[in-house]
Amino acid sequence: LDDQLAPTAGGVASPATITGGAATSFSTALADNVDLGSFFFYAFMPGFGGVATGNAQQVIGTFGPSPITGTHPGTFTVSAFPRSIEGNSGGGLPTGVVSTTTQVHYLVRDMAGHQLRYGVSPWGAAPNDGVCPAAGSADGTATQNCFLRIGDVTAAVVAGGATGASAYTALVTANGLNAAHGLFRMGAPHFTTPIPAASNATICNNAARTTCPATTTPTTTTLTATVTGVVGTFANPFTQVNFYYVNAEGRYELIGPASVSVVDETVSATRTYVFTGTWDATNLKVRPAGAAPGTAYLVAALGQNATGDVLVSNGAVVNVTGN
Repeated sequence: LDDQLAPTAGGVASPATITGGAATSFSTALADNVDLGSFFFYAFMPGFGGVATGNAQQVIGTFGPSPITGTHPGTFTVSAFPRSIEGNSGGGLPTGVVSTTTQVHYLVRDMAGHQLRYGVSPWGAAPNDGVCPAAGSADGTATQNCFLRIGDVTAAVVAGGATGASAYTALVTANGLNAAHGLFRMGAPHFTTPIPAASNATICNNAARTTCPATTTPTTTTLTATVTGVVGTFANPFTQVNFYYVNAEGRYELIGPASVSVVDETVSATRTYVFTGTWDATNLKVRPAGAAPGTAYLVAALGQNATGDVLVSNGAVVNVTGN
């Protein structure tokens, strides 16, 4: 079967009022001629040149010859909706600029698109093997085996019942911190010992190790970000912190949540929250531009507060080989 027809999706159903930081559900009727495979849900911030922050992949049906699923309600719940996003130096986003979420995106693939994009390594030679519309594409854009549906939530999004600037402007001012957001960093010095952005500068996404630089090249790496304030009084500003990487389509794809620990330094009178997470590259099946044997991926931590305002850490680069 050579399935070259992309899936389709209906209009996006969403609440009339979306409160930042609150659980919110969306849906759109998904369909395909034979084989729906999976969909992703993104919050889209046009003010950052088309940046979309994603959630975990939603698998549809059972991959294999039977059963074949042709329709799905496309229901997705965001546990804490991101109302706004604010950039940071080196994080791939404009420093100190606040952009509100104006759209939500569904990116749906059929089984052929799912398998080609996520389940095959090394990659085939076909030019459209699972590649999806880039972030910033128009509603209804389709590529082979992949379809984009956009819902406009501009009028619906509020911040805990009130509109206004990002809460991080107040956070920075209240704590006497760097207005350019030097407070939230990856790879920043931590007292006298540097905290690396990644414990391994080069990792491999091929568990079979057939295209790794060496049999000792790890498939996982530890990511670290920090936020620093005044000792004793500085509270963790985030209700959740997640690590993301930027894929070839310009979307921020979820790596996973961070754990947190706190360190007080009495000499410099600082309190630092340290966020760590593990990136398992064997789950990374994104074909890089040019299908290079090694690709540098921008990685950043996104911290979100209770009203849904997100602050992006400065960025770091992790080289993934074995594509």
